[in-house]
Amino acid sequence: MNPARFLRSPLARHPGLLARKVVSRLGLYQDAAPLPAAPVSSVTFPDFWQPALRNWLKHVELNPGPHPFHHIFGQDWDEGLLLRLSREGPRRREIGLPADIKLAWDYSRGHALFLNAASGSAHLNDCITFLRQWMAACSDTNGPTWTCAMEIAIRAVNWIFADVLFDGKMGREVGEAEWAAWLWRHGALIWRRLEARIASSNHYLADLLGLLVVGSIFPNDPTARRWRSFALEEFPRALLTQTRSDGGLTEASLRYHAYGTEMALLFRLAQGKPFAGPVEDRLRAMCRIVSDFRDASGDVFAIGDDDSGRVLPLDFGSSVGRAEVVLRLADSVSLHRESGQKLAVYPESGWWLQRAGDFTLCLDFGGVGLHGQGGHAHNDDFSFCLEWLGRPVVTDPGTFLYTSDPKARNRFRSTSFHNTVAIDGKEQRELSSDVFRLPGPDHAFRAMPLPYQACDFVRTLEDQLLHRRIISSNDRTVVIRDELDGSGTHELRWHFHLHPSVQPRIIPRGFALAVPGAGTLKLETSLASPVLELERTEYSPGYGRSEPTFACNASGKFALPLGAEWSISPE
Repeated sequence: MNPARFLRSPLARHPGLLARKVVSRLGLYQDAAPLPAAPVSSVTFPDFWQPALRNWLKHVELNPGPHPFHHIFGQDWDEGLLLRLSREGPRRREIGLPADIKLAWDYSRGHALFLNAASGSAHLNDCITFLRQWMAACSDTNGPTWTCAMEIAIRAVNWIFADVLFDGKMGREVGEAEWAAWLWRHGALIWRRLEARIASSNHYLADLLGLLVVGSIFPNDPTARRWRSFALEEFPRALLTQTRSDGGLTEASLRYHAYGTEMALLFRLAQGKPFAGPVEDRLRAMCRIVSDFRDASGDVFAIGDDDSGRVLPLDFGSSVGRAEVVLRLADSVSLHRESGQKLAVYPESGWWLQRAGDFTLCLDFGGVGLHGQGGHAHNDDFSFCLEWLGRPVVTDPGTFLYTSDPKARNRFRSTSFHNTVAIDGKEQRELSSDVFRLPGPDHAFRAMPLPYQACDFVRTLEDQLLHRRIISSNDRTVVIRDELDGSGTHELRWHFHLHPSVQPRIIPRGFALAVPGAGTLKLETSLASPVLELERTEYSPGYGRSEPTFACNASGKFALPLGAEWSISPE
């Protein structure tokens, strides 16, 4: 155990949590013990919550409702299947998303409750129908939808904030005492299953958000007041610990960073006041990253994992992208933020972006995150994404699935699924059957600015090899130069994964890329006689979804040292 890391963890700050962890390891902690009867019979919402939420909503135009509850991860599902999965969990022979507990978890979050409440009171009955069905299926608090504190917390926030927008009508329809008891049980189980670890993740931030929101609606219950006080004290500390000094969430994923930023902004809204100075500054830096790394879809670029996670997913019911939704939330709580920069470098997080003329480039040069555990990292060192005229061209293939398909999980986080150069067919870091571990250094590689809108990235590899990637761009051309220092002959393979809308063809020195609505780009190389091929591969636009696409590959055996350039320019 790293002593410094432990001292910064919630286990060191709260000896009771450490004792619980030790007792749990010994098998003595009664996680599944029956809950006491809820000591509450009604809820009281803080007066400022509804105007604060409506101030945010007035800046996000929603599509007309009702918003369906069975539309999960961008797909429509049979609601009977979703209720069965929520009650029983996946069955052994199921495959794909039905074999993934995340399908039941995301359905159980009840995202459509908040979307429908935001769309107007006409959709109250749809929400009541969903709640009654779900409550009947999931009354066992040791069932699959109650095992993860983060899921309990996000569900509680959706239920409570939806009822705030409905002026308490949802709770009255369920029955005030029953509604209060259900919400109190949510708080009790978040506290019992709190995900405090030496290297805590976004789960812990969500847990604390849930404790604050649930704890705030029972002002006369001493247990609930304790949840609220703990969250108010702990969340600012956790936010500073779980982000780097440049503002990046320590999970090596830009989309998880946006998720964590949403949690922090909602916590700030729910507490009704700004954080203390250093925490407020850190949150402002987090928002700056979201602003800087917006992509053509309105989300942030897909570096690292993306499980389509949201707390209150207004972008699921709007034409406005997630990044803009989060930034408008920042505006609504009067958190001053800067507009996106044309050149953004985050040296600790390892994220770089440049907007030059018609091009936008994003590159990852960071470590694996989570203190070297790599829970949400990919083998994407020096991998880049490219947009042209506001359209995605060279993209990160995404994430697809976690636990229900370990082979696909490793395929999507492998070196060959990223826009970088692979050497001798080796992975940048070893992939294993543990789908949430990719151990490696947790520090960013060296990045040096160069004249003429260029940047120089350097990484040291095994076998005394060194890889330098230099990216330069102007209004008309992007140049990517790879310098490989070493000796001997090596198999080198460059990968350029394309968005499914892009149609490629091989030309004498590389590839022509037809981009709908924009024109054609040439991707050309200085390599002598490489083997050029178009590979049929996959692209995941969101969790659990996969579409066919192409990758442009160039390979061969080359003597080192070697310098190779790729230029990208309009035809």
